[in-house]
Amino acid sequence: MNRRDFIAGTLFGITLPASAQSQIDIGLILMSDISSSVNTENKEIQLEGIKRAFAQNRIHNSLKEWNVAVCYGEWGRQAKIGNWYHLNSVDNILAFIDSIKPMNDSDDATCVAHCLQMVKHKIDTATFKPDKWIIDISGDGKENLLSVEDVHIARDNLLEMGDVTINGLPIIASEKDIVEWYKEHVIGGPGAFVLPSNGHQNFIDAIFKKLLREIG
Repeated sequence: MNRRDFIAGTLFGITLPASAQSQIDIGLILMSDISSSVNTENKEIQLEGIKRAFAQNRIHNSLKEWNVAVCYGEWGRQAKIGNWYHLNSVDNILAFIDSIKPMNDSDDATCVAHCLQMVKHKIDTATFKPDKWIIDISGDGKENLLSVEDVHIARDNLLEMGDVTINGLPIIASEKDIVEWYKEHVIGGPGAFVLPSNGHQNFIDAIFKKLLREIG
């Protein structure tokens, strides 16, 4: 590991050295909706849900069976994704939990296409290659900046990389058909599924169940 990687790994997350590349089973990317349809309270619920899930013993036990690298991101009009954490120790799990904080201000648009494009860039620039990539997209709204065709192109570009699964956690709020929209336009890849949350208040339970299904 060079000095730059060491600094990144120490201060900003776990940068995996080349020797660890073959050891990673799952590269997990968690993307949370911060568009204007999600108010401050509900943004905090999403953050708290992910933190609580990774603090659970059942998740910790699963991480003993699977070698997982994870990062957290947020999306609205644009998307931003944080650094990778290699969840191979309790200390690293706690460091990841501590890193889950608001990254962007509220956004006025919902752009699933930009979210998926940024996820592809994150995978393209990763310093490791896992056996499979699992992408978690959570949100309460449909694409309203670009076209549905743009969403399909971004999704298909991701899936064409191989060993990629995009799962959805649609939050049923103002758009009652959001689950079907995610099924048709967002998810894809081997074993892809949607696990909806009936409103933002149930997100904490939903994200825990979703992670158990993916890495449990």
